[in-house]
Amino acid sequence: MLFRKRYLHSRITGLNKEIRMVSREIRHLERILRKEKRLIAAQSPIGKKVKTGVVAGEADKRRKFASYLGAGSFQTIAQYKFKSDLVRRRRLLFGGIIIIVVLIMVLIYHFFV
Repeated sequence: MLFRKRYLHSRITGLNKEIRMVSREIRHLERILRKEKRLIAAQSPIGKKVKTGVVAGEADKRRKFASYLGAGSFQTIAQYKFKSDLVRRRRLLFGGIIIIVVLIMVLIYHFFV
């Protein structure tokens, strides 16, 4: 059993190393691809149109994402404000109830004792 466990552990370790090497290679190839796209876009007039389209598309996506985050932020702030108003009202209500109870106890003590 111990030998089998050692064997499986060594196989898993080997597979993890291979996965890391493959992912490193993928990142390297993605970097090269991005560099080639930049070079093509810089060299040809067609590439410039493609480049501006890509940049405009990315800018549009970023703008939409920022708008979404902004709207979400306002909604979150509104919910927080509403919640804090409820908490404030609840505290005032409890404080008022406590004051009324204390006043009733003082009146009862004053008139009946």
